[in-house]
Amino acid sequence: MKNELEALASELPILTDKSSYKYLSEVAGNGKYIQVAWQKKNAEYLALYGTQSIGSGANFPR
Repeated sequence: MKNELEALASELPILTDKSSYKYLSEVAGNGKYIQVAWQKKNAEYLALYGTQSIGSGANFPR
């Protein structure tokens, strides 16, 4: 669980749902996953992981 300032400063997209991405607890110990986004859930920001980064030019809602 991260705060809003940390999520915004990371420059990763902030998504409203998990989609096909995974939480840290689902990928722990598997080195092929990287943090690709945040999920805003209520007042919390949860890190989301995938095997490929999300394109920097993508327009995601904040």
